[in-house]
Amino acid sequence: MREEHRFEELVFNVLGYREEGEWVALALEMDLRAFGQTFEAALEELAELVEMKISFAIQKQQPEMIWRRAAQEYFALYEKALRNQVEALYFAHDDHESASLRIAGVPIPPAHVIAANREGFHLANG
Repeated sequence: MREEHRFEELVFNVLGYREEGEWVALALEMDLRAFGQTFEAALEELAELVEMKISFAIQKQQPEMIWRRAAQEYFALYEKALRNQVEALYFAHDDHESASLRIAGVPIPPAHVIAANREGFHLANG
C-alpha cells in the first residue's frame, strides 16, 4: 500500500554555515541571519526573528518589508547542500560538506501568532 503524502506548512528556506566559530542560519527569501553555537540554536533564534519581522511589516502595513533575497551565492550553496544530502540519503554518496553546510526550513508563523505579536507591539508603544 502506498504511503500517503503529507504536506507541511509554508516555510522559508534556511542555509546554515559556519562563520567565525559559530553557526549562521540564513533565511534566503528574507536575507535574515541568526547566530548560535549550534545550527539548531541559530534556527531557534531565526524563527523568532522571522516572527518579529513579519509582525513589524504587518504593523507598518508594508508587506514588501518581508521580502529581501539573499545574495545568489547563498542560493547556490543551498542547492549544493540539498543535492549533497539527497544523494547521500538515497545513493550512498559521501556528504563531505555536511559538517560545514546545513539546510532547513523555518515555518512561516500562523496568523494567530502574528496577531499576538502585534498586540505586544501595541502594548510596548503605548
